[in-house]
Amino acid sequence: MPPSIPKDIIPGVHDPAATAAAAVSTATSSVAAATATTTTEPFKTLPRYTLAEISRHSTRQSTWLIYRSQVLDVTKWISSHPGGEQTLLRFAGMDATDEIRAFHDDWVLEEKVRRFVIGTVD
Repeated sequence: MPPSIPKDIIPGVHDPAATAAAAVSTATSSVAAATATTTTEPFKTLPRYTLAEISRHSTRQSTWLIYRSQVLDVTKWISSHPGGEQTLLRFAGMDATDEIRAFHDDWVLEEKVRRFVIGTVD
């Protein structure tokens, strides 16, 4: 009978327990790294604006709205808004949360609104 050779010396032969432990360790590290990347990015510090500051942005040249305590700058979007400029201008400089929710599908609110966020309400 040939002499016993340790498994770690033979190429291609692995200890199943060590392989499983390494896989768990690698997966845990990957999840931790992904979580750190995705959870810190969205929470970057945004400027805070008072209602008085926001209310000064109620013109065609500077159009801000409040949606769910977020300040949106829709100035560049105003001429492209499907509901027309007047729809946005009517609520410029104030909280338009109820109106925005009433006229937009959830996918619009989740996907499109975020590109206009410039800060939060103080």
